[in-house]
Amino acid sequence: MNLKLIIIVGMLGYLTIISAQDSKEKNSCKEDTIFLNLISIKAVNFFTTREELIRCLGKPDSIVNPHYECGGFSEDWQQTVFLQYYYGGFNYIGSEELYQIETINFDQDSTILLYYKDFIFSGQTKIDQLSQIFPTSFKNRTVKNGDPDQEIIRLLLYPPSDDIVFFYFKNGRLFKLKYWSPC
Repeated sequence: MNLKLIIIVGMLGYLTIISAQDSKEKNSCKEDTIFLNLISIKAVNFFTTREELIRCLGKPDSIVNPHYECGGFSEDWQQTVFLQYYYGGFNYIGSEELYQIETINFDQDSTILLYYKDFIFSGQTKIDQLSQIFPTSFKNRTVKNGDPDQEIIRLLLYPPSDDIVFFYFKNGRLFKLKYWSPC
């Protein structure tokens, strides 16, 4: 009887170790997550209203209907009209009253500052700095179009969704942020 108990306890211990190693390997391959509700640009939150955009940023440079064929901003899929509000090097996209950041081109406007937790992103942000905030995604960054001067860091969203935020770097400096929604 004692031998059976020792074997069972030993097997359970072994399975626990294997399970922990498997879980650690799976987690090491995942991207970091980004909390969109902690992002702001020019005192406007990542998610905002049309009234807040205009109150804080003024009249946009242009308003465009992108007519996306698929994805989270597709009129056909969502049964609503989406508009992009452009302000210099960045834009918000949304419909009716809910808008969110879609793209920030830091290389178009050197004054753009994106706030996230205690960190400020700008066109001067170096790719190495992201290793402190998003270590797993930094380690798993990719090279764009085979050009070693262009790297991409992808971040999953929290709360979880199929959408992704991409940080694009050229020659080690941040030049673009893009919110992506799959088709």
